[in-house]
Amino acid sequence: MQKVRQLTMKALVFTKVGKVELLERPNPKLLAPTDAIVKLKYSTICGTDLHIRKGHVATCAPGRILGHEGVGSIEQAGNMVSSFKEGDNVIISCISSCSCCEYCRRGMPSHCKSGGWILGNEIDGTQAEYVRIPHADSSLHHVPPGIADVPSLVTVSDTLPTAYECGTLNAKVQPGSTVAIVGAGPIGLAVMATANFYSPSKVIMIDMDSNRLKIASDLGASDTIKSAPDVDVVKKVLDLTDGKGADAVIEAVGVPATFELCQKILAPGGVLANLGVHGTKVDLFLDDLWSKNISITTRLVDAVTTPTLIKMVETRKIQPEKLLTHKFKFSEIEKAYETFGQADKHNALKVLIEINMSSQALENTQWTEKPPYIPASQRSGFTSRHRGSCHCGKIQYSLNREEPLASKYCHCSDCQTLHGAPFQWAAIFQKDDMAFDNGSEGLVFYRSATRELGHDLPCKFPSEAARRLFKPQVLDIADDAVKWSGLDGKSERLDS
Repeated sequence: MQKVRQLTMKALVFTKVGKVELLERPNPKLLAPTDAIVKLKYSTICGTDLHIRKGHVATCAPGRILGHEGVGSIEQAGNMVSSFKEGDNVIISCISSCSCCEYCRRGMPSHCKSGGWILGNEIDGTQAEYVRIPHADSSLHHVPPGIADVPSLVTVSDTLPTAYECGTLNAKVQPGSTVAIVGAGPIGLAVMATANFYSPSKVIMIDMDSNRLKIASDLGASDTIKSAPDVDVVKKVLDLTDGKGADAVIEAVGVPATFELCQKILAPGGVLANLGVHGTKVDLFLDDLWSKNISITTRLVDAVTTPTLIKMVETRKIQPEKLLTHKFKFSEIEKAYETFGQADKHNALKVLIEINMSSQALENTQWTEKPPYIPASQRSGFTSRHRGSCHCGKIQYSLNREEPLASKYCHCSDCQTLHGAPFQWAAIFQKDDMAFDNGSEGLVFYRSATRELGHDLPCKFPSEAARRLFKPQVLDIADDAVKWSGLDGKSERLDS
């Protein structure tokens, strides 16, 4: 069946310094045979997006759709994309990689000659209903089957690989070493989670926010230090490390004061790994550090460890959902920016953006008894009959598919249950043309499509005890989802 897609979409646009707006923009198109168009389901906001809004990222001009993190499904794939097909659920990497240029072959796709960090920076990004992904084969990852919390995979786009590569790996965290992380935001907490892969003896978390430090303790920090004007943070770190300082120090804030602090708490022979995005110059105290055999590292995430991190999420070695503290509909994304921009005020870490404008619009739609529809026999791939079974196990219905949605009930003589019309007529609504599909994946309904008709969906039981026993499902189904909503999950297609 040919998909019908609107020509425009909603997108979060950087309109001028200090301002982002949710606007109508043209849908993206394939520009190369290696591109893919992804329909977003979930996205999030990065600290870098806040830097862009402030005008601190010169490569991102006003008019750009922001965002470089997301989870969605393949809407369209170029004819040279071999690893993904239409309908595949995917994680979008924050780094686009051609996989064959000089930098990609050196393991530095962040500097890819035709990619790198371009999403939401040099090309339109993921805070939109659709996004074009260049070099799709090497810039997307499959969502593994069986993942319990798919929305939390937005952290695999950027947060987790940035923490792991720029923090844990660059800092050379080793078994028995001491680790100090300055900044207990999402990145700092993700560094702590990945540093624990290597069994350090201590992980010390330093921040000004008591709530974030509590979360750090809950997630496994051995010690926390609240930074304040009257607190000698350097002394506290030295006291916790037998006067030596930390072997691995990770700067995860991006301001001069925290970079200076990191230099003061670094042990001889230690590594200072910088993650923070610095918008101004910082001082380097070489007069104190020159003889200490220390290393200082910087890095833009390459996202080369993403397959490893996906496995760690699968096996629950990392629990990324703990980094998500706030959830917003896409229509509320401007509010989400304000919340994330004042994270300390709102106790916010990562914010989850649910991008499904169509299903959000359906919630308030008024439906009539006989909505416009295309008869099923006129749709491609039509299956003329469908039968379903009641929870009693007796097949009761063998249906033609020409019926409109109607407010009526049918009676099952075996179990004395009244079944709602959507069970009988398999009302599948298509958002684009309000047409009934042929139900090839089972009997499905949208709650919003029948709410105005007074149905008790999916069936009306003779007693509350029977309702509890058979646990009827009443589902709000996303516009791109096809799920069984019958009583016992039994359904069978019949070829005519």
